Amino acid sequence: MSYPDKVYFGEAGEVSATFRPATTPIDTGELDNGIHYLATTETTRGEFGLNGTVRLLFTPGAPREEYFEQIAHTTKQNRAAFLNKHDSYFPDQP
Repeated sequence: MSYPDKVYFGEAGEVSATFRPATTPIDTGELDNGIHYLATTETTRGEFGLNGTVRLLFTPGAPREEYFEQIAHTTKQNRAAFLNKHDSYFPDQP
């Protein structure tokens, strides 16, 4: 693995932030239970971001494929049970 080619040669840094209001539609999943990507391939000019393919390695640990395959498709009714099943705790969840 290597770093990408250098694309910024300035001395003072680059101001490139964009405003993303809370009302921005979800990127994937269902309306009340979706996922918002903060940095996408499009918003980072292809340099960084999530574009639908994510590979994670948890070692050692339990298999997590089911969690990532189903998290965006859980309903409000079964979300608490789903998170409990996968040992996921979020303090702001009802």
